[in-house]
Amino acid sequence: MTRKQIGNLVFLGLANLAVFLAVLVLTRTLLTTSADPLATAPVGVITPAPSPAPTTTPPPPPFPVASLLLPVTALPSATPTPIVPMTYTVQAGDTLWDLALRFNTNIEALILANPAVGVGEGVIFPGDVLVIPVEGVVLPTLAPGTDSPFTAQVKGDVTDGLNLRFAPGLSQDILAQLGALTQLSIVGRTGDNTWLEVVTALKGRGWVVAQYVDVFIALDDVPVTGEVVIAAVTPTTAPINRPTVTPGLPPPAPSEYPYVFNVTAHVREIFAQGQALGNRAEVFSKVGDSITVSPAFLYSMGVGRYDLHEYAYLQPVIDYYSTTWARTHNSFSNETLAAKVGWSTRTVVAAGAGDLAICGPEETPLDCEFHWVKPSIAIIMLGTNDVPGTPEESYESALRNVVETTLANGVVPILSTLPDLRRPGLEGRVEAFNYIVKKLAYEYDIPLLDYWAALQGLPNQGLGRDGVHPTWAPSGHYADFAPEYLTQYGMPVRALTALQALDAVWRAINQ
Repeated sequence: MTRKQIGNLVFLGLANLAVFLAVLVLTRTLLTTSADPLATAPVGVITPAPSPAPTTTPPPPPFPVASLLLPVTALPSATPTPIVPMTYTVQAGDTLWDLALRFNTNIEALILANPAVGVGEGVIFPGDVLVIPVEGVVLPTLAPGTDSPFTAQVKGDVTDGLNLRFAPGLSQDILAQLGALTQLSIVGRTGDNTWLEVVTALKGRGWVVAQYVDVFIALDDVPVTGEVVIAAVTPTTAPINRPTVTPGLPPPAPSEYPYVFNVTAHVREIFAQGQALGNRAEVFSKVGDSITVSPAFLYSMGVGRYDLHEYAYLQPVIDYYSTTWARTHNSFSNETLAAKVGWSTRTVVAAGAGDLAICGPEETPLDCEFHWVKPSIAIIMLGTNDVPGTPEESYESALRNVVETTLANGVVPILSTLPDLRRPGLEGRVEAFNYIVKKLAYEYDIPLLDYWAALQGLPNQGLGRDGVHPTWAPSGHYADFAPEYLTQYGMPVRALTALQALDAVWRAINQ
């Protein structure tokens, strides 16, 4: 064998040995990887493994990939993190209307989102922390048995709205329509439990048919406050259709009005200017907030449900202002465009703050009301929502704007003082604001109604448990001027004193 041949054999042997060693290393690597799943896998091309032979025992599941990447801990839940509604701390000067505009929501949503803050009464205070509803966030339902003021709700399958009526009975006037799931506070019932007297956050107080309501409390604990009216009732509660008052002076009142002041000859000048502008003599407007939009304020007069008792001399002024349609009803029952729950004084004269379905985008609520209604008189009570945080000079500036706008439209303003606001930290504020009301009334020589003074001597100064809103007489006696109501409840007093102020101005205009 030649030297060259021997060299070739040695070379081939070494090559075979290298191939053998390479196979051996690869096999060991694969075996090691199979035995230790946490070992680092080699980098290279992975070839498919041969198909396993058929067997009666199923092969074990593949090892979880996640275990190669994460420590041995519970994996995070796949449930998305819930969206938490945002909160806002009320600042001085804030109102529900302003916040609703700022956060692209509405007052009703704010009220429903904050049942424990007192927002349902239309009043907020600096430092209150409000939940701001966010689109797509479902707010928790107020469960039965909680401290929530809501003790019932309209059934969810009420698709066409549930009528809120003036009194129990299908023949009674409809005050509003309540949508499905509207939350209610039950305050009374009929003896057979077929009708419930309820209070709502935005629509006020009235009666609903019980079968369309989910009730969360035992009705046996609720007082009986009314009975179903099936047919025509007594003349004092039936609608009144009287002829228009004949021209000339109304009959004299038996005495001076104790809470009406500064009705001077100036009202005739304002009235005459308004007539030249096209105002209607038999129409008046209401301007204010939740205490004004309450169905317990003057609504009864417009539908003929009242009892004057010793104040029968007021009948002619009721007749006079009941004969002409204002916008949605006569002046007493008309749905005003210049009053809403939560409104501050500055809101009434803020461009674009009114009902944009009716008012222009640059029109103020006050101008919108005067544009559509063309009244000769306006009963104005503004400031309850300003008391908690609005500086006195800002309130005076806004109320001055209201007065000057009213005068510029040839409308006689009747300025009313505010009722007390019994909340800690607000001592002396209502008195300071009422001083401004009185000062402007005499400065502009316009009528003044001192409602605050009329409430003194009533239980809790005529206020409800919230310390903000005047109390309603039970069972629909909102305009019953019997002594038992006038000495106990704040809203009948407001109805009487407002009617007296209206009568005093009407007499002065006709003199």
